[in-house]
Amino acid sequence: MKTRVIIIAIILITIAGYFVIKETQTFNNNSFTIVGEFKNVKQGQILYLKDINGQTIDSIDIDDQGFKYLGNTPSPKYFQLFLGRSMIGSFFAENGDKLMIKFDVNSLKDYHKNQQMLDIQGGRVQSLYNEYSTGLTPFIEQDKRNNEMWEKFKKEGNIRNPVERAPYDSIFKLNRQKKLEYMQNYINENKNYVSLFLIISRFRFKYNASELEMILKEYPTSLINSEFYKRVEEMTTIKKRIQIGQVAPDFEKPDINGKPVKLSSFRGKYLLLDFWASWCGPCRQENLWVLKAYNKYKDQGFDVLGVSYDFPGQKNAWLKAIKEDNLPWTHVSSLKGWSDTTAKLYDISGIPSPFLLDPEGRIIAKGYDLREDKLLKTLESLFE
Repeated sequence: MKTRVIIIAIILITIAGYFVIKETQTFNNNSFTIVGEFKNVKQGQILYLKDINGQTIDSIDIDDQGFKYLGNTPSPKYFQLFLGRSMIGSFFAENGDKLMIKFDVNSLKDYHKNQQMLDIQGGRVQSLYNEYSTGLTPFIEQDKRNNEMWEKFKKEGNIRNPVERAPYDSIFKLNRQKKLEYMQNYINENKNYVSLFLIISRFRFKYNASELEMILKEYPTSLINSEFYKRVEEMTTIKKRIQIGQVAPDFEKPDINGKPVKLSSFRGKYLLLDFWASWCGPCRQENLWVLKAYNKYKDQGFDVLGVSYDFPGQKNAWLKAIKEDNLPWTHVSSLKGWSDTTAKLYDISGIPSPFLLDPEGRIIAKGYDLREDKLLKTLESLFE
């Protein structure tokens, strides 16, 4: 409903250490089992089991009799279930679990309204997650009511009128804040797998490295070797690497002519490291401010390096955007979209994402502190 900076969930790390077997083994404590009861299955529909990164683990043939699935995972894992291309839900599983999953295929028509359409019972960690999810129910129900009011307003009111739409924006914002407060309180009060998962999935950018280190110290030693704990440790390492005062991690990317360019080659100047893309509307708007800053301070030791997250096959679109926005500085891109190595290196899941480096390559400002006129004000404090 609102225009906003494009936020895309960033890939964390690859899950390892499990395999799956279909209906060929008897359940035991060295495996987990899923029994599925699906209604209204259409001929040819296929169920896909995926990991936290969206990578397909296996496919499952389903019919109105359901299915049985066995797998092995030494520690709790987060899985996603897709019916064709539609994600229908997610769950946690570990060896020793017996999970019962119920789903009515006809509920897919309400896919856009529901975050979880599966009824999932059983499993140690899944039971914890179900308890957590129960606490979310009032906020989910309120979102549904808010959406109904919004749909009615779109038919009867003027969504382009900021005065008319202000009350609707407010109720959405209020419910979102309450939902985040509930999640935060859960993390504060529970030191378990679900809390670690919430930190990874919903609060990646809330905590700095020092805060994450303090949080991890509160967890029991039994969780230290778990995948979720290790992921939070990795988040902490990444955040330390890009803290204010740290030398920005070096990298090399091809420019518009395919010539390799190193970040470290810009030492000796104040440099705006600007992560953007031609398809990103907010980035294109931000280019106006970056251009003002460049024209004003380019002769005083200021430069810009644009790193584009355009995707394969989008080179022409990238070059066109550079020309249309009149961006005269150096531009590089691997043309791999969010798979670009700098996304993980700089902890980026949304663009535009600027970093300001001093002549020694140290990070002196980043993020929203460099957006719009704040970039000009920061540079003014350095050059005037």
